[in-house]
Amino acid sequence: AGDMKDGIALISLLMKDLCTQQTVTKKLMLMITADEEIWGKNGVKHLTEQWYGGDIVLIPDGGNRQEIVIGEKWVINLTLTATGKAGHSSRPWKYENAIEKLYLAYTTIKERIETPELQHAPDHRWCSVQLTTITGGLASNMIPGEATGTLNIRYTEVTTYERIIRCIEESIWSLGDITMAVDMRGGVLFTDPTHRVIKQYQTIAEKHLWTVSLTKEHGASDGRFFAEKWAVVLLQKPTCFDIHGADERTTIAELEEIYAVYKEFVLSV
Repeated sequence: AGDMKDGIALISLLMKDLCTQQTVTKKLMLMITADEEIWGKNGVKHLTEQWYGGDIVLIPDGGNRQEIVIGEKWVINLTLTATGKAGHSSRPWKYENAIEKLYLAYTTIKERIETPELQHAPDHRWCSVQLTTITGGLASNMIPGEATGTLNIRYTEVTTYERIIRCIEESIWSLGDITMAVDMRGGVLFTDPTHRVIKQYQTIAEKHLWTVSLTKEHGASDGRFFAEKWAVVLLQKPTCFDIHGADERTTIAELEEIYAVYKEFVLSV
């Protein structure tokens, strides 16, 4: 409901209303795609590569009633494959468990990349490494000879893609027989908080919503593809409760409030 049927309802109604007003002279474009959760390759990424987009992009896929998102984290998805030696589980001294080797690689990488000092940042603006899937083993009494796992890495402006890859390569080299393949590398979304468009939007938002702050989030969105084309990108939506959970929900009242902000902003910018 909140991620993001509410956003689709909001922008669909906004587009309908604006396109029926004779006073609208701006070029307006509405994009609704279906693959943002799997990195947007065939959706917004493809569209921006065909030069569809705009100077200003509003995305109802971040923030909440009191927060406008102007920055997100970089993201890397990669696959690790560990090779061991398969055999009967009753004789572990003769074989090498690929799942154990894979997990050791993960913990080593995690320890090196997740800088301890940054983990105490009050806004959680630190690099994170998560083992998100793992596959291996053929039987409960057999030591696995191969295992694969995917890592999802989110990082900030304090480091670089090259440094992270170097840390991973050094970590797996010391363990032996582990390979790495980068499946996806996502860019960053960042808009200058002093930009006139940001200030104008914030002023309008505060007129309707009282106090609204600028913030950075820990996830990633399709906004990064527009940002790479030098568009000014803003993310704000109604508050989404229990996002990706069993009780995900939003409220009609907040939907109406954000609609009012969007409409006044588009007509005035």
